[in-house]
Amino acid sequence: MASRYITWTVPQLKKELIQRDASTHGRKTDLIDRLESYDKNKNFLPPPVLLPEPLDVNWPSTGFQQLKPDH
Repeated sequence: MASRYITWTVPQLKKELIQRDASTHGRKTDLIDRLESYDKNKNFLPPPVLLPEPLDVNWPSTGFQQLKPDH
């Protein structure tokens, strides 16, 4: 499969790598390989943490007395 980056210039490749906080050193083929690796691995970001919806507990808000020092 042909890379979509093959027609990009080296400055374009380096600019894209800078946006991804990746190394910009190496030959053009190295830069292309690095960008393809980032694409395959979703920029090496960890999977998102999905938090559950908060529970609707409906705690009673009336009927309690404040604790007193003599209790």
